Amino acid sequence: MKPQDWNEGLNHLDQDLVEEYIELKDKKRKPKRPFWMATVAAALVVTIGLGMLAGNGILPSNPPSLETLPATEPSTPTTAAPTQPVVTNPATIAPTRPVVTNPATIAPTQPVVTNPATFAPTQPVVTNPPTTPPQEPVIVPLNNLVYEPVYPQMMKYPSAKDYNTNSVGFYKAVEVWKQDRRNQYLQPDGYADSLTDYFQKSTQQFLQGDGNQVYSPLNVYMAMAMVAETADGNSRQQILDLFGLETIEQLREQVNNLWNAHYCDDGVTSTLLANSLWLDDSYSYNQETAQLLANRYYASTFNGDLGTDAMNQQLRSWLNENTGGMLTEQANNISLPKNTVFSLASSVYFTASWDSKFGEKNTKDALFHAADADRKVPFMNKKLMNYTYFWGENFGAVELALTGNNSMWLILPDEGYTVADVLASDEYLQMTLNSEAWENQKKLDINLSVPKFDVVEQQDLVSGLKAMGVTDVFDSSTADFDIVTDETPVWVDEINHAARVVIDEDGCKGAAFTVIVYAGMAPPPDVDEIDFVLDRPFAFIVSSQDNLPLFAGVVNEP
Repeated sequence: MKPQDWNEGLNHLDQDLVEEYIELKDKKRKPKRPFWMATVAAALVVTIGLGMLAGNGILPSNPPSLETLPATEPSTPTTAAPTQPVVTNPATIAPTRPVVTNPATIAPTQPVVTNPATFAPTQPVVTNPPTTPPQEPVIVPLNNLVYEPVYPQMMKYPSAKDYNTNSVGFYKAVEVWKQDRRNQYLQPDGYADSLTDYFQKSTQQFLQGDGNQVYSPLNVYMAMAMVAETADGNSRQQILDLFGLETIEQLREQVNNLWNAHYCDDGVTSTLLANSLWLDDSYSYNQETAQLLANRYYASTFNGDLGTDAMNQQLRSWLNENTGGMLTEQANNISLPKNTVFSLASSVYFTASWDSKFGEKNTKDALFHAADADRKVPFMNKKLMNYTYFWGENFGAVELALTGNNSMWLILPDEGYTVADVLASDEYLQMTLNSEAWENQKKLDINLSVPKFDVVEQQDLVSGLKAMGVTDVFDSSTADFDIVTDETPVWVDEINHAARVVIDEDGCKGAAFTVIVYAGMAPPPDVDEIDFVLDRPFAFIVSSQDNLPLFAGVVNEP
């Protein structure tokens, strides 16, 4: 095999492909698998509002500088412990994680007329209006950064060009890279078993109603875990109950395991997590709590006059930097009220490539049967040979592989059923969490047809969290946040979650943030080939390498 044969595109290979290269390096090279990027991101902002015992004025004080926070060691985790945070001068401008801004937009593809199964429209056909061009994010220096954690460092996938003709050296480097990934992902068996009920309840709560819906279970978990860390008493216990845990120590260990099982920045796949704490400089705060958030949650700390235009713009900049600028319009709507005592922010940024790309020449216009009308939209089409088809009581599903052992599930309700019927049972979730052991699966040739979509939604999570048992933090008379500051009563005032996911032949990208001022399918016919056409409302789940849901959504109107 000539160097120029393997030089091209090796950075895009996942582990399976690397192993194929190793086995075939002295044989004729197979055609390179195509590569596309998928980007999914989520950001969660937690803002805690305050109430005053007497009046609404802000109590002035001079809090100790966070630069003098005492160094405390985190409890020993089962995996690599978070690195000791770095104290930073408040004037220092330093990014808190890899910054991705101004991502390339996914250009619409001209449909190619081929031979899809057609359906006679029963309603008027509407054409989706052109989407509003995305706003450019405004990034300002984060001057008020006073405490910065050190993120895990992962080995980057080796570049073939760095090894010239030394293929042996390259493959050795690949093996070292693979072992580094294994070390990062190795977690105790069953570390997330307690979260199954949370995944089920939150999906039912946050994927309701008309239109498109999308949210990030992992991101909501991380943000609410930080709320639990800053709360005490029953306010904390209600969040622990939601996650199926008994003690805050169990939560800290689970957060650490989830973080290390998902954080990835290896040059092939990215799952970048980030957290931050925003403190109003009119109050003094428990320094140990801020230290703990930095040690256990990788939370950067910012200090300033919350509610001012300058601090609001800094928070928007943090959101834009940590979500790739995909929710600029929504981030621009974020403003902390003047009575904010402190705020928490959490983000997830995800990129991966399809294991097998959709060819643009196979894209064609077809009808999607939305609730209000039939819509003519571009459908991506692909033949999946000898592929696994899954089913439940009232749905069918396929799992599309992504690099880093991630995947996207496409879940289509049977005729006569709705997405809500599917979500009412936990069957779909048990399938995605335990796909290898799922009984209802069969190898078939699948003619897959899925519409390109741009799903955007904004929703308030307060009522959903209350329905799941988290109530005290929203009530000024029961909320207990004295663990952070005891200078004034503090409670969660609101939680606003915005999200967006876009897919086309070349990739998938998305983002989400939250501001807080806080039924299966009958067995398939006995055939060897089926048409899996998602031409009516369907659900999707982006799963991590541990089969946990990074993102979940419903496409009602692509």
